[in-house]
Amino acid sequence: MSPVGATPRGCPVWVFTPHHQGRHRGRVLLVNGCLHLLEPVKTGTINLPIDFFFRSLSEDRGEKAIGIILSGTASDGTIGVRTI
Repeated sequence: MSPVGATPRGCPVWVFTPHHQGRHRGRVLLVNGCLHLLEPVKTGTINLPIDFFFRSLSEDRGEKAIGIILSGTASDGTIGVRTI
């Protein structure tokens, strides 16, 4: 089952690969408690999808947000986790 549009509950772990549902490098966003997959936007800058998601998580959940980085590429996630 795809988590896109789902409301996160309990303790599931969802992994979005770079080619999730045939889309290349989309970004996951949390808005009003629901997950959304956005189409990629070419900005000419480095793609930092974990930072993007963590910032949306922080804005949506405020003090209730929790983020854990187990591993990753370069510094992706460090800015977002500081936001949380």
